[in-house]
This record gives sequence, structure tokens and C-alpha cells, in this order.
Amino acid sequence: MKSGSKAPLRIGLAGGGTDVSPYCDLYGGEVLNAAISLYASCTVSDYDSPRFIFKHDQLEPITVSINEEPVFTDHVYDLHWGVVARIRKAFGKFETGLIIETLVDAPLGSGLGTSSTLVVSILGAVLHHLGIHLPKKELASLAFSIEREDLRHPGGRQDQYAACFGGINSIRFETNGEVIVEPIKATQEFIDFLRENLMLYYTSQGRYSGKIIEEQISHVRERVEQPLEAMHILKKQSGLMKLAFESENYREIVDLIDSGFSEKKKMASGITNERIEDIYSTAMKAGALAGKISGAGGGGFMVFCVPPDSVDKVREALLTFGGTAFSFHFDQQGLTTWSE
Repeated sequence: MKSGSKAPLRIGLAGGGTDVSPYCDLYGGEVLNAAISLYASCTVSDYDSPRFIFKHDQLEPITVSINEEPVFTDHVYDLHWGVVARIRKAFGKFETGLIIETLVDAPLGSGLGTSSTLVVSILGAVLHHLGIHLPKKELASLAFSIEREDLRHPGGRQDQYAACFGGINSIRFETNGEVIVEPIKATQEFIDFLRENLMLYYTSQGRYSGKIIEEQISHVRERVEQPLEAMHILKKQSGLMKLAFESENYREIVDLIDSGFSEKKKMASGITNERIEDIYSTAMKAGALAGKISGAGGGGFMVFCVPPDSVDKVREALLTFGGTAFSFHFDQQGLTTWSE
């Protein structure tokens, strides 16, 4: 038997960073994000041997015993290891081996929640293969626990919920640990209009988000005034973004995206750099109305608000940086699983 899954990546539109502990534990966090049609996918097949075979895209596969204790080495296969180790702990030993194959439509660590979404996809596929079905919120929470607690990868908690639920959502992280996912109320006509006015651009610049997030965490713990105030403003902007969607106020959405980028840069050094600023200013001069870095920053993807009649000009202007503009639409389904 073979099982499969796919889970959407996401773009953050407001509040990014307020979903990272200890900020959300102390003050509560709030983000607004949108799942998009770039995916992390996973297939799981039975393997007639007491072993797991992990495969990812172009990487060399690895083989491990189903009873072997994981040794995490800061490699992509840590995600596969982390999922099967937690499932084994929570639901009992595996009766047979599995071949777990994964693929992501964007580079890992590029600011679209790729690693977290990959965990969701692996988790969803393996649980489906085993006949274990969890509600989306419970699965998102489990994926968060695997990545942040078991693997100790620094980061927030919005990606797992975006991957599981899909759509455009306001997500609140209460100080008591409760997570509230609220779909945005807007007409399909406005959602389609917004999508036509957004450009997703890969800077072709890699980055390690962990150092940026660790500095952000340190600023919260030490109550550093400027970064902490920036996070408070970003949280407030998420609520304002929700209202802008509901009133279908595109101009307000544009302003919030651009001012949000200005505030985000105050949270930690490394969020922006000379290349990112050059890309941003070049896009704005060519006709973009707003822009921001996606995810923790430092590289990866950027999101621009670009009127359709300026798209060609912006793309041409950005050619000099060697990046890539990605086409996408909004994903409404979130995590999907199936069997063959």
C-alpha cells in the first residue's frame, strides 16, 4: 500500500515574529497569513524489512532500523526521523518498515515555512498510512512539538497551522497556549484581485534563520525596548490587516505590508541586508507599491504588491539580481492525504 500527502507553504502578511516564544507566551501573538500553491509532499510505502528508508528530492537516501534511536545531525532527514520517533513514542512500535519520500516546491529555509510544512506533510502521510486520524488543530500542534521541542529547531508556530488549515487566516496564539484559527472573511472577487496584485520573488540568497530568531528571542527575554515595541506594533498590525481584508481595503493592506517590513527590521539584525534593500528599492522604483521579506528574513523569498500593469516592469528590473518570480494562487484545502 502507498499513502500520500501534500501541505501548502505560506506567505506571511502581518504579525510575523509574534508567534515565536517567549513573545507569544508573555504577550500573546497574532499573525495573518495565506497558504499558497507551493507544496511539501510526501509518499509512504510499505517496506518488507524492519527499516526506514528516507528519501528527499536529489539527496542520497538513508536507511535506519525501525527500532533505532534517532541521532539528529541538523540535516533534512532529521525531520523524517523526528516524525517517526514521535509516532513510535505516542502510538507504539512500527510493525513493518516504511519508505518515506519527500519533495518541496521551494528551497528549504527560504522563508515560506518549508521545514515546518514538510514536517506536517510527513506526519500527515505516515499517520494516514497507519490509519491514525487527528483533527487539523491537533496535528498542527503535534508537528510544532516535533520540530520545536524534539528537534529543538528555533522558530514560530504559524507555519504548522497554515499548512494544516490552508486558506487565508488570522491566527492568535494566547498566553495560555490556546491557538485560535479564524478564516478571513472577504469575497472571492477581492481575494482574486489581491492575488493578481501580489508577486512572490525568490532572492536566490540562502540564509540561516536560526541566528535571527535566537537574537529576537534574546531581545524579548531581556526586554530590549526597540525590538519589543516593534513586535507589539506588528501584533497590532495583524488585527488591522484582518479589518482591512474584511472591509476589502486594498490600499490599507498595501500600507500595512510596507510599514510591517519597516517594523520587522527592528526586531533583530540580519533580517535585512544590502542585497534585500537593493531588491526592495529596485522593485519600488519599477512600480511596486509595497514589499517585505518573508519569514525570519536574511534572504529567501520576498513578497511585493504590484499592480498588474507594472508586473512586467518589476520583473524586468529584478532580472539583474538573478532571482526568480514565482506564480501562485491561494490554497484553500490545507493538508490533504490519500491512499493508492
